[in-house]
Amino acid sequence: MRLIGKPADRLRFASLMATVILLSSLLAIAQTPQPDPSGDEPQSAPPPERREQLIQQERDRVRADAAGMSSLLAGLDQIEKQERMARRELDSIDRAIVEVGNDIIFTEADRFLTRGLIEREEQTLQRRVRALYTLSRGGLAQILLASEDFFGFVQNARMVNRVVERDVARLRRNREHIRHLAQIRIDLDEDREYLESLKTRAENQRFWVELERQRRIALLELIQSDRGMYARAVSEREQAGYDLIASLESVSRAGRGQTGGLPDGLDFPAARGFLPLPAQGNLVRTFGPQIHPTFGTVTNSNGIGLSAAEGTSVRSVYGGLVRYASTFYGYGRVVILDHGDRYHTVYGHLAEVMVSEGDTVVQGQLIGTVGRSGSLIGPQLHFEIRHKGKSIDPMDWIAWASQEE
Repeated sequence: MRLIGKPADRLRFASLMATVILLSSLLAIAQTPQPDPSGDEPQSAPPPERREQLIQQERDRVRADAAGMSSLLAGLDQIEKQERMARRELDSIDRAIVEVGNDIIFTEADRFLTRGLIEREEQTLQRRVRALYTLSRGGLAQILLASEDFFGFVQNARMVNRVVERDVARLRRNREHIRHLAQIRIDLDEDREYLESLKTRAENQRFWVELERQRRIALLELIQSDRGMYARAVSEREQAGYDLIASLESVSRAGRGQTGGLPDGLDFPAARGFLPLPAQGNLVRTFGPQIHPTFGTVTNSNGIGLSAAEGTSVRSVYGGLVRYASTFYGYGRVVILDHGDRYHTVYGHLAEVMVSEGDTVVQGQLIGTVGRSGSLIGPQLHFEIRHKGKSIDPMDWIAWASQEE
């Protein structure tokens, strides 16, 4: 077979160049610099001694400002609203901490797998480099020159080219793995930095939650310990009851003469003496006149109070339609159900409201959870039954015997 020029020299030169290119690429990969991301340090939380001082200052300020409040219950409602906002922010941060922590776990697993791929590829590439080095010393030229004719030469050249192409593809794949590993390192550093900043934010936010909680406690302690403040709060609560009557009557007048979405088959009067308790708890307040144990003052209760752990389920005592599901002055978060014939049940001081206005409910359906919103004595459920806007004694309607079983 005749080849133009000096084929042996040209093939040896070509094989040497291929080896140099591969070795240079491997060297470039090994020397690839790693990014070094940096970010601002998260703001430090205030020291405990400073936080305690700020909390005490806020407690003192609330007590000093109470006398000038136009409404104690409105002031309490505002503090509770700020506390709920602070708690929602803290819950959001805590959820983000969990999510970032999960991201870090998955990214660590990705890093482990990628490292394994790189190690296997590097072992293969090392073997290929040694083989190419051997070919560069005459083996590659011998393969090509061993061709019996030009067709065989072309076939052998294509075979060698495919081998080189596979090696180049493996090299590129390994480079991608190395780039991916570098990005994983960046992501892990950023995620860990972000996680630390979230933990700092959570620590700071817990302080603000505690601050609002202490402000609420300070106002409640003042109301419960000061005769004049207590009398003001009770008077405002009674006015809230009158406002609730007016609101219920307004609802009744608007829906009078139409079902207004009420379920069929309602007969609330027939349920007298058979209603279940709206929540599992201890009866701490009955209907009617109440004598304060310290001040000796007499107040009137429009319903009953059930003491229960915050978050305890509150369920509808009878089927009906949700007429109100929001905050009401003096009642905190409240749900009002319409049972037809101008009968309503009222569920106050809720922590969470699980229904919306216009929803249809059945007996025993979850409508909220026990809370302390608007309450002067801690977590409890305030429960009322009203007919034509006037309160009636729930004790006559609940099946107490079945509750004790």
